[in-house]
Amino acid sequence: MQGYIKDYRKEVESDVWIMPPLYHRTWQWLKYNVNHEENEIPMRDGTKLLIKRGQRLTSVRDLAKSIGWYEGTKWKEPNPKTVSVILEWMEKQGMISIDRGQGNRQYTLITIINWAVYNPKTDQGNSTVTPRTHLVDINNNDNNDFITTTTEPETVDDAHQKVFRTMFMNGLMSDYVRELKLKGYTDRFVIELMLETGESGNNPSLRLMKTIGDRWIKDGIYTRMEAKRRKGLQLVVGGHFENNRKPYQSRQESQTEKLMRDIQEGEPHE
Repeated sequence: MQGYIKDYRKEVESDVWIMPPLYHRTWQWLKYNVNHEENEIPMRDGTKLLIKRGQRLTSVRDLAKSIGWYEGTKWKEPNPKTVSVILEWMEKQGMISIDRGQGNRQYTLITIINWAVYNPKTDQGNSTVTPRTHLVDINNNDNNDFITTTTEPETVDDAHQKVFRTMFMNGLMSDYVRELKLKGYTDRFVIELMLETGESGNNPSLRLMKTIGDRWIKDGIYTRMEAKRRKGLQLVVGGHFENNRKPYQSRQESQTEKLMRDIQEGEPHE
C-alpha cells in the first residue's frame, strides 16, 4: 500500500482513543483504505454505484477479516456483531455515515465525515489513471502526490474483485484465504495466487485456485514470476534437456540400442 494521509496527535485525546483498542484499529483501517478519487462500479442490476472520495465499499464480515490480528501463530478476528457495534458507535460520534443500499442490506458503503481533513485534494490530481483502472481498483488509497498508472491490486479484496468479478468473497473463498493465512502465508502470496488463477483460464474458480495453491505450496513458489520460471525449467527438462543431455543424445542412444539388438538377432549391417 502506497501513499499517506494526515494524522493528528490530538487523536490520542479523543473518545475513540479511550475506547477498547479495536475501536481505534477499525478507525485507522478505514482512514487508510477509503477511496482517494471518485470511481463507479457496476452493480448486478445493471446500474452503477458511485464511490466518492473518503468512502469504502465493503461488508461487515470483510471488515472483521481486515482488522484481524495474530496472537502467536493463531489468527483472530472480531465477531461481525462486534464490528457492527463499533460502526454504530462511530456513526453516533459523527465520525462516519453508512449507506446499506436497498432493504438496508444490499451493501455497506462507509463514508468518513470530513475526509478532506485527513486527505486534502491537491492540484496535481490523478489524471493519468484511466477509468478502466478505477473500475478494477475501486478502493485505491494512494495519496494524490503519488500518480499511478498500474492496475496491480494492492489488497486481497482488490485482487478478488479483479479476478472473480464480484464485490465480496463467498464463505468458501473466505475460508480458504483464512486457511492460507493460518499456515503463515502473507496477503502478498494470496494476491499472487489469485492473479495466477485469473491468468490460468477464462473461468477462474476456487477449485482452480486451490489446485494452483497446492502446487505452489508443494514446490515452494510464492509469486507468479517464480511460477513462470519453474514452468520454463520444467519445459526444458521435460522436453529435451533432461539430465543435462543435448537434444540429439537421446536419439543417438536409441539408435545404438537398436544396433546392438540387431547384432544380437543376426541382422546384417553395413
